[in-house]
Amino acid sequence: MGRSFESVRIGVKAITGRWERMARVLPGADREAALRVAAMAKQHASEGFYAFSDPLEAAVFSVLIELQKEQDRSAGDRTPGPARSRDARPPGGGEAGP
Repeated sequence: MGRSFESVRIGVKAITGRWERMARVLPGADREAALRVAAMAKQHASEGFYAFSDPLEAAVFSVLIELQKEQDRSAGDRTPGPARSRDARPPGGGEAGP
């Protein structure tokens, strides 16, 4: 007997295949961007198996991780994680500066 459900990894592969086909009909810069998004979705497909049952959720989460990493690199941010807001307290718990 075969599997009765699709694995997340195989589902992500199918989704990214459709995204790549879509990319082929887009003009120049859009095509390149779409192919990058599809490649980003594949980056964490295997890990998505552990946390997600929906392949689309795994693909989108993978893209978001890769976009965050790109943003951190382009901003020169060497500390991962969310950016501090302006009104956040400084280390030590004191009041934020003027």
